[in-house]
Amino acid sequence: TINRPELKRLLDYCKEHKDVNVVLIHKIDRLARNLIDYATIKAILKQKGIRLISVTEPFDDNPVGRLLENIIASVSEWYSANLGEEIKKACFAKIMKGEWPQRPPLGYKSIKGENKRTIHVPDKEMAPLVKEAFELFATGNYSLKTLSKEMYERGLKTKYGRPFSPESMKRLLKRKFYIGKLIWHGRGYNGRHKPIIEKELFYQVQEVLKRRSKDSGENGKYKFLLREIAYCKSCGQKLTAEIHPRGRYYLCLNYKRKCKEPYYPSLFP
Repeated sequence: TINRPELKRLLDYCKEHKDVNVVLIHKIDRLARNLIDYATIKAILKQKGIRLISVTEPFDDNPVGRLLENIIASVSEWYSANLGEEIKKACFAKIMKGEWPQRPPLGYKSIKGENKRTIHVPDKEMAPLVKEAFELFATGNYSLKTLSKEMYERGLKTKYGRPFSPESMKRLLKRKFYIGKLIWHGRGYNGRHKPIIEKELFYQVQEVLKRRSKDSGENGKYKFLLREIAYCKSCGQKLTAEIHPRGRYYLCLNYKRKCKEPYYPSLFP
């Protein structure tokens, strides 16, 4: 993207130093992968009287050369978009085979199988802890916060070595991957990996979560007008309501993976 740190440094340097005459790039697709970004970068340099030259794609500075340059930039944009579609197809093909194309959740590790394909197997250290978390929460004696604290003391931590937040613990407890199911774009598929949670225990936990959710609604300690009805405008995921010292806000449940939407401040007390 145009927001790459090193690219920003380059453009800032060109703006600050008047003795720059030329910016050399290896290929156009190494600079930008869409026409808008490419045109923006070139316009910034042109305002400073700086020529942009591709070492492997020499274009004459005339109408024909500029036409060829734009064609190459368009091809780069097409290549990037087409590559994204091919990756989606490859991921979906793996899903249909019961294989998870991404990093597995906590409790599993990735290894190479007999045919050198990546498979996900239970982690001998973390899988028992994940199961303990389900078993403890199923008793109904733990809140998400107290469960996170208890499991942290037992060794269940985030990849950064920290305790799970209540919302992160809730997402872990709702992950159907643990019972052998793959959820891809809202649809469920049977996975080939070994489950580490029995279905009966998993759905028992879901009932406890459902009861807790109702308890924290209209009659709960904190009231949010848009609880359970607000969705992210970008990815469509449900928004969660949280309270922090800096105020109340809504946050997309998908923010740690793909969605980059900012916090939505709560407008209601």
